[in-house]
Amino acid sequence: MDKKLVLVIDDQEDLRFILKFDLQKNGYEVIQAGSGEEGIEKARTSRPDIILLDRKMPGIDGVETCRKLKRDDLTKDIPVLMISGRSLVEELKEALQVGAAGYIVKPFKFEDVISKISEVLNPA
Repeated sequence: MDKKLVLVIDDQEDLRFILKFDLQKNGYEVIQAGSGEEGIEKARTSRPDIILLDRKMPGIDGVETCRKLKRDDLTKDIPVLMISGRSLVEELKEALQVGAAGYIVKPFKFEDVISKISEVLNPA
C-alpha cells in the first residue's frame, strides 16, 4: 500500500512538528507549510492526499486558504480538514461551506485526527 501524503498547513511550528511526528509514526508521509500562501503552493506542486489546515493564521486564514484550494482545478479534489481552537457552530458551518471535509477542534487527541483522516480517505 502506498503511503498517503498529508500536507499540514499551520503557522505554529510546534504543532506542525507534533502532527508530522505522529502522522509519520502512523505510516503517513508529511509535508508542511507555515502559511496559507505556502500551503496553496505546496498543494499545487505535491498534490497531497489530504490537507490539515489551521483556521486561524496570519495573512490569508484557513477559510480563505480552503476557498482558494477549492477554486483551483489542481487542488479542488483534495479533502481538507480544518483545525480550530474554537468549536463555534458558525465557524464549523463556514468551514463546510467553503469546502472543508471536516472540522477538528483543539486541543485534540491524536487518535481523533487519525480517525478523521481515515474516515475522509476511506469512506464506507
